[in-house]
Parts: sequence; C-alpha cells; structure tokens
Amino acid sequence: MKSPVNKPAESTNKEVILDFLKEVTGYESGLVRTIIDLRKKPEEVLQAYLGRQGGYMNPFRLLFTILGLWLFVNSFIIDWYAVWYDFINTYSNFMMDNVYQFSLEKKMKTAATMEKMTRMISQLTGDLFSKYYVPFVVLALPLSSWISVKFCRRYSLSFRSILGANTYAAATSTGIGFFMVVGLALNAMITMGLLILLMVLALTGRNFIQVTPLHRFFPENGKAIEKKILLANFAAVLIIMSLGSFIYFMVTYLVG
Repeated sequence: MKSPVNKPAESTNKEVILDFLKEVTGYESGLVRTIIDLRKKPEEVLQAYLGRQGGYMNPFRLLFTILGLWLFVNSFIIDWYAVWYDFINTYSNFMMDNVYQFSLEKKMKTAATMEKMTRMISQLTGDLFSKYYVPFVVLALPLSSWISVKFCRRYSLSFRSILGANTYAAATSTGIGFFMVVGLALNAMITMGLLILLMVLALTGRNFIQVTPLHRFFPENGKAIEKKILLANFAAVLIIMSLGSFIYFMVTYLVG
C-alpha cells in the first residue's frame, strides 16, 4: 500500500498578493535598510555586496526596482512630450521677460523660431525620458565602470567594486529624480523652484541631488577616486549620446 503523498497547502489569494507586494517592494530583501544605510554608511553597504553578505539589496536589483517604477510612471502617469514642452516654453518665456527683457515686438518676431526649437527639444527630451532612459542607464553604467577601472589603476579597484558603487549611486539618484518628476508634471515653475533650491543647498554643502556621493563608498582616496569615476561617467555619456544621436537622426530624418 502506497503511503499518502503530502501535498503542500495552496496559498490563499491574500497570501499570493502579499508575496507579490513583498517581492515588488523588496520588503524581505532589505530595501528600506539599504536606502537608509546608503545615506549613512555607504561603504558598509558596498562591502556587504562585495563580500556576498546578506542584509542589503543587491545594487542591480535596487536599480531595476527604481527603473521599474520609472517605467510605470512613463506608461501610466506622465506624457513626457507635453511635460517638456510646457517646461521649455515656460523657461524660455521667463528668460525673455526677466533676463533678456525682450520687447513685445522682438518676442513676436522670434515666436515662430522659438516654437520650432521648443517642439524639437521637447521631442528629443521626451524620447530620451520615455523611450531610451532605461537602456541608456543599462548601457552607461558598465561602460563608465570599465573606463573608470582604466582611470583608477593606481588605486587597484576592481571592476565589480566600481560597478557596484556606480549602480548604488545611480539608483538613489534616480529615486530622487521622482521628486523632479512630480514637480515637472504639476507645473514647470515648481520644478524650476526645486532646482534652484537644490543648487543653493549644494552651494552650502548640503548635497541632496546626489544622495550617495561616490567618494563615500571609498574611505581611502575617496575624493580622488570620485573625480576619476565622474570623468569616466562623462566620457561614457558622451560616447553613448554621440552614437545614439547619430542613430536617432539617421532613423528619424533619413529613413523616416
């Protein structure tokens, strides 16, 4: 006689939903602790990742969690083309009225040119934020980290350590970007006010734009390493933007 097989109890709908929410929010993978400690003691978070210790969320999982929220915002909440058109239009009018002090006659003469430029820039920026932001980040991080290894040879840093630090920094900075997204979606002037406030705070030593400055991941020679990594990041962005712009204009204007 065969012994009865114990079947695992089926999960209820409530348990399935809770498991899904825990997985999405990173409740059981240390999401909240990771974000808090990236502000307080980022070097420990990085060392835990490099030593394959538990307690903190993997930098790549953290990044893709944030990018998943970014995709959700793009798909269901924000029309980036309208948002950037409103922002650029408001900014240009503000500059003409308050900085350059254009007369009404001069504003009328330049209206058609400004409208054309506004539409072109809003189309480009809208495409970047809605279509190409995620692949841009995914390509830029490993490329900039590889370049950083070349720039930081004297410090004997591994590709994995630089990529981990870069990814943690990018994830937290993208998270802060949601505050800009909310302001930009509500009103262009709100966003301009937030940017000015953040710049003033940065000048006083309160850096809220970069949640986790790269030098804090490296206790020794942190400032020097940060300069090298930022230079590598700039080089990677320049390479990707140059190639991307070339392909974009080829596809959009020549093929299309």
